[in-house]
Amino acid sequence: MKIKLPISDNLKISLKEIDKFIGDANSQESSVFRNAIINLMSEAYREIDKLISMPTDITFVSISTRNIIETYLISRHVFTDEKWLNHWIGQLHKDAIDVQNGFLELMKKHNKDPSELEAIQQFSVETLEQSDYESKSGFNMRELAERYGHEEDYLSVHKLCSKLIHPTSMKVNAYDSLTANENYSDTLSYVASYFARQMEELIDEIRAEKFA
Repeated sequence: MKIKLPISDNLKISLKEIDKFIGDANSQESSVFRNAIINLMSEAYREIDKLISMPTDITFVSISTRNIIETYLISRHVFTDEKWLNHWIGQLHKDAIDVQNGFLELMKKHNKDPSELEAIQQFSVETLEQSDYESKSGFNMRELAERYGHEEDYLSVHKLCSKLIHPTSMKVNAYDSLTANENYSDTLSYVASYFARQMEELIDEIRAEKFA
């Protein structure tokens, strides 16, 4: 008879497998892919660990579930083709510039000295010019979800999380009910567990093709 494990146990199994993979990948020869996949798996580890530690906080469960899905989709995508790996690395520059611009605007508005951050930004621009990468916008997560057969899950979770993360009327006025009813957090955690298992399957593929 097949025994169904609690969601938390499944998440812990996935966490252990991801942790083992990170350790094994660290022993491999350095490469752009190896470094990128270690960082992505480390992000997945952090989100699963957070989900295990706060299983009933509807806000954190929502954020972690969506992040686990998106981390899986990105990992799958960069594994599929080197051009998507290069696109992913190129996003680092645009993300950094966008964040820096945001902080610069705030600092100038609130009379903070922006000179240090401006120097950092200039260094980022010069570094990109000397690299083999182009500044790129982020992936369209809906397109990735559709490409890899997870559009329905992604759209449902994205819509739910938008209502449960932001200060919507439902979240603000019904927070106690949302938190007390474990069906909500359990359903999201179940989806997170499913994608954590998908990550385990991806790990097996990566081992066979990249780290055999």
